[in-house]
Amino acid sequence: MKKCKNYILYTLIIAVMLLGFSIDVSAASGSNPPISDGMYKVVSMVNNSYVWDINGGSTANGANLQLYKDNGSNAQKFIFTRSSDGYYTITNVNSNKVIDCDNAGKANGTNIKQYESNNSDAQKWQIKSVGNGYYTLICKCNGKAADVYDGKAANGTNIHMYQTNGTAAQKFKLEKTNIADGTYKVVSGINSKYVWDIAGGSTSDEANLQLYEDNNTNAQKFKFTKNSDGHYTITNVNSGKVIDCDNAGSANGTNIKQYSSNNSSAQRWEVRSAGNGYYTLICKCNGKAADAYDGKAANGTNIHMYKTNGTNAQKFRLIATSAVASNPTTSSTVAANGQQIINRLDEMISGSYGNGIYKINTRYKGPLANEECKGFAKQVFKICFGVTPGSTKGKPNNYLLNSVNGISQIGKVTSMNSANIKNLFSKAHPGDFVQMRRSHGGSHSAIVYTVSSTGVTFYEANLDGNNGIVKRTYTWANLCDKNAAMSVYTSNSYVLK
Repeated sequence: MKKCKNYILYTLIIAVMLLGFSIDVSAASGSNPPISDGMYKVVSMVNNSYVWDINGGSTANGANLQLYKDNGSNAQKFIFTRSSDGYYTITNVNSNKVIDCDNAGKANGTNIKQYESNNSDAQKWQIKSVGNGYYTLICKCNGKAADVYDGKAANGTNIHMYQTNGTAAQKFKLEKTNIADGTYKVVSGINSKYVWDIAGGSTSDEANLQLYEDNNTNAQKFKFTKNSDGHYTITNVNSGKVIDCDNAGSANGTNIKQYSSNNSSAQRWEVRSAGNGYYTLICKCNGKAADAYDGKAANGTNIHMYKTNGTNAQKFRLIATSAVASNPTTSSTVAANGQQIINRLDEMISGSYGNGIYKINTRYKGPLANEECKGFAKQVFKICFGVTPGSTKGKPNNYLLNSVNGISQIGKVTSMNSANIKNLFSKAHPGDFVQMRRSHGGSHSAIVYTVSSTGVTFYEANLDGNNGIVKRTYTWANLCDKNAAMSVYTSNSYVLK
């Protein structure tokens, strides 16, 4: 009888252990998710005025997760996306990087950072309800909780891993939020190389909204502004015109264009989470979604209205960005500065500046001459603007420069045709730095002298292989024939030094 009782006791113990295990698993993989996919602020129980924040609004791998006073920025907004195993990926809206337990560490005090998505257990989080609307966030890689260092809320307080202890330092509210007002690229869910674009960089009413390969021009950047009704107005940075459902049409296939702001419902857009960091943009006037025609991403693919269907044709990422420098044809200040730059270039070309070192039809022997065409172009840019362009990135990306403070990329072209190149140089200024990857695989650097409707004139060196200095004009077709890719960089201040 005693043996029977012991057997029953052991059986009950094992059953309880198994039940406990099943409850633990269900916390991650149960059929009732603790939260729905979406964008959230992560609010500390220690002090509700403080939220999760990426240090300095950084977009870099390794940037630290911290507490900071709520300021409504995208550095404090996170997209929670539930996987089939019940764990969540947490993506920062500003950087598009994922919250990550450093090196999958298991020790108390292991840091938490952002890092590019790699689908590891260090980037998977259990969202565990702890009552009163609060949650504890537990990393799959170590079973430890995100924890406010020393249980104190202040700007810069670190968030790290710590064994679960039920304190306020490990409890957070997840408050649904929206994207912050700001400037974004709208990136296609079909192919991330393609973004929303105003056809031809037009500034006119009725100009078409389309997909186009990302070239970083202002025709591909849009300012999102939230209205009191919760909908957004979407304004193209280049034209100042608003994204508009044509004639407030309700039929599938109704076109989307840009138009002067009129505050109508045809110009109001709901930004609805579609999961995994994507959004569907739905027009207030008809309840239909912005849709890439035929579900294809290519230069010129039309964006029109279509009933919501959950396909990638209706999913877009919103990547925070900033406007590039103004074109001298649209800014009187920059135009005046552009003429000063041309005057300086003319002095160099004629030999009256720099003791003839930069005179055309001579061999360049000045500073950085050992870098040939690149050294010449870097030195000319420095003389004009007081800052030296960076080195080129490794092959095959030798048409791009490493970033340097004070210099911004205007745009780039990797699909070489006359229309793309003309569009790129329509944004260029006299004195801008051009970096090219040649069709034969080498690279070349040059300085923009002037741009016309048919081509561009470069001030450059070493076309002869002997550092000879020339001023030469190219048609758009010429540039297509000679190059496989190119990018253009400008001075942020665009003021002659």
